[in-house]
Amino acid sequence: YLQVLTGGCKLKKTPTHILIDEAQDMCVLQHKILKRMYPKAVFTVLGDINQGISQHINTSDEESICDIYACHKIKLNKSYRSTKQISEFAKRFLPEAVSSYETFERDVKQVQLINTKNYIKQTADIIFSVPDDYNSICVLVKTADEAVSLCKKLQKYVPESVAITDETKSMHGRVLCMPAFLSKGLEFDCVIIPEAQKYADNDRL
Repeated sequence: YLQVLTGGCKLKKTPTHILIDEAQDMCVLQHKILKRMYPKAVFTVLGDINQGISQHINTSDEESICDIYACHKIKLNKSYRSTKQISEFAKRFLPEAVSSYETFERDVKQVQLINTKNYIKQTADIIFSVPDDYNSICVLVKTADEAVSLCKKLQKYVPESVAITDETKSMHGRVLCMPAFLSKGLEFDCVIIPEAQKYADNDRL
């Protein structure tokens, strides 16, 4: 950023239009660098501060982004990806100001909360109960290390379990143990979150 301010980085005349998706996953400084490096570009910036992956990096308020790009803000408040039941469940963890978004009328089973003393065995039991025509089951945790560790334990009951990390070249298998940051944009027939209660309120999966 200091190099850009002091002329150490050559400013770019092209491209003339830049699209930024998942803008909340960049920090404020990164946005400032982009804006400075492409002074003549028009920016389209898409993001949702409630979907940030890394709390210590995320841009945590939309006004910061608006100020940097001097942008005209358009709010989209209808979710089409998730089912009604999943969306309504997710609303419980959102601030009241943003929990009024509309949900798409696509019905499935309600989200289940299960108390257990042995979360590995319980996870395996859920996997065994899933219908055969469910081709993808995601066991979701926070970090890649947790995914690897949980997968090793789960393989005692479900040998075909596969750990997915940022070093995995391709995703193959029906049961995938995966960190949350790699799951964005993906869809699964079934998602299981072991030990969900251990995540802090501002860090809920």
